Amino acid sequence: MKTSRILLIAALAVLLPSCNKSESPYINVPETINLTMDSNDMEFEVSSNVSWKMTVSDPWFKVTPKHGNGKTELRLTSEKNNTGAERTAVMEFSSSDGLVQRLEVVQPAYEASISITSPESVSVIKGDTLAISIESELDDWTYSISNGDWLKEKSKTAGSLVFDLDPGVRFDTSVPAVLSFTTPSDPVFLKEINILPKDYAEMTTECPDSVLIKKGMQFEIKINSNVEWTYSLSNAPYLVENSISSDKLIFDVDPEKFLTADNNAVITFTAPDYANFSKVVEVRPVSYSTPIVLADKSKMTAYVLDNDGIVATSNVSSAYLFDGLWMVNKSDYHTTNIAGKDMSYHHWELNTKVADYKAGHGDSFTIDAGTEIKLAKFITYHYYDYHMNDPVVYEIYAYTGVGAPDKNGDWTNWTKLGSTDVSTVYKDRVKALAAKAYSKDIANGDAIIIPEADAVTARYYRFKMLNNGYSIYKTADAQWYTDRVHWLTLSEVSLYAYGE
Repeated sequence: MKTSRILLIAALAVLLPSCNKSESPYINVPETINLTMDSNDMEFEVSSNVSWKMTVSDPWFKVTPKHGNGKTELRLTSEKNNTGAERTAVMEFSSSDGLVQRLEVVQPAYEASISITSPESVSVIKGDTLAISIESELDDWTYSISNGDWLKEKSKTAGSLVFDLDPGVRFDTSVPAVLSFTTPSDPVFLKEINILPKDYAEMTTECPDSVLIKKGMQFEIKINSNVEWTYSLSNAPYLVENSISSDKLIFDVDPEKFLTADNNAVITFTAPDYANFSKVVEVRPVSYSTPIVLADKSKMTAYVLDNDGIVATSNVSSAYLFDGLWMVNKSDYHTTNIAGKDMSYHHWELNTKVADYKAGHGDSFTIDAGTEIKLAKFITYHYYDYHMNDPVVYEIYAYTGVGAPDKNGDWTNWTKLGSTDVSTVYKDRVKALAAKAYSKDIANGDAIIIPEADAVTARYYRFKMLNNGYSIYKTADAQWYTDRVHWLTLSEVSLYAYGE
């Protein structure tokens, strides 16, 4: 505690002999007593030639004695001025004969001196701390925080204030936390410091703007982040997590769960420990239609299993079935789909007589595609342009067994893919055409379409005829009909496959 001892002597030193009855009465006091802002304990002198008593206008200090005569030593004590404002009081000395002297006492307000050192901004990182240094002669300072829930007090001493940073609390990077320091020692003391929070979490992503909705496809996002993250999906049931690491997120694409191409997939990245962090990636889904491509005919051959039809030998070769050449006009073997190419007597023929049929030969032949394909469309182009021996109702099968099909022609492991019936075209449209007239039906051929959901991957495909022209016009040529029950002629077969 600071004390001050002040010996105040009356400005006028007057000798007052007690025996001098003619001297005028007096009470000599200091003009003013100026105290310190801290606590005070001091003495001052009052001289008089009369008896006096003293009163105080504002008793925030203590004075003793409160009466005297002659030369009197008084003691004044006061506490530290914590009112926040300067204070004054008046001591009044009075005698019985009406003499009055006044003494003003002044004490300035206590002013705290606190120096605070703190950064103006701080990155809010999990596990990091913020230290504020404080220099003060006081140990009773305190503080409060506004807009600073992300600051959690870790320790407080007379000289420092340490906070843990909590990024799990959402904050506004444009609004600083305000720390207000006060002290009971100085009620009007207030010092505020502003600390602006800065986001620490960052993420960059690298990925395509769109994802192809195709079975077997994958969608990859490359990630660069300085925090641990997680994610959520919306509008993306077709994205199925394949793998996840700190720098990569890979999805498998499930087209069966695809809803609509109108809604973008939304991938939202968040960090469990960083409430402010959020990154959204939008991806446009692109519905995939599997392309249908013409399979490579150079690898294909046709052959007959043991219980298939009998192959005619004259002018017949399986090479003609895959040479890319067929008719476009009715009964015109010299005008083909390739200008200048003649295809007379170049065809593939099954010519099974009744006796052969009774011996167990059927109405089919097999195509070796040379490699596995996923058949999407099977097209036949007739050689006799919808004549009696043209197949008008037929089926196509795929071999789903292991290896090559058994040479005996057993139908085990042959899966039916589809069929066609062009009887109406045969009867009502083609027969009405004039000779050598162009026919869209002849030029385009007859097709069996296999939906992708029903398609299988196979190397061997088997053609099976159910009806031909003779089945419709049985009386047109009795000799041929009764002699050959399974007769077909084809100038070309095209196999289209589901591509990539």
